[in-house]
Amino acid sequence: MKVQMFTDYYIKEVNKIPEKFEKIYEISKSWVKFSGKELHKPSHNPYSDLEYYRQAGGDFKIFPCYDNKIGISWEGSDDIYIFEVTDLFFDDFDKYLEGVFERVEENNKKQAEKFQEYLKHTKELEKQREQEQYQEFLRLKKIYEPKVWILNKGN
Repeated sequence: MKVQMFTDYYIKEVNKIPEKFEKIYEISKSWVKFSGKELHKPSHNPYSDLEYYRQAGGDFKIFPCYDNKIGISWEGSDDIYIFEVTDLFFDDFDKYLEGVFERVEENNKKQAEKFQEYLKHTKELEKQREQEQYQEFLRLKKIYEPKVWILNKGN
């Protein structure tokens, strides 16, 4: 590949990054986390740094990373951001995006299962408390009902 061809290719791919980041970021907005009591949208997820891609003003750097990944970096107003992607990001973005969607869905399913388990456990505890209260009621009834009956009989 000649230098000009490489440069043209590089510029063309860098110019596609904002649109691709926007699509990934939109999917990632549905990421949820179980906090121990509820499901919520966390302030950070594996894609949340993409919120700041607009600060790059189109000035992205692409470089090789470990494990055959590709790094995309940009300078924000207060930090330098690096987002790692696989070669699918450039070669078959639709397939890459499908993987992002699946990862978000898989996470949300796991978090929802944790939440359902919490709800089930909470209902079981509530049922147990109600049963304990009912047993206490029966115990007190046994103690005090005869006295009320005797007091009422005296009328």
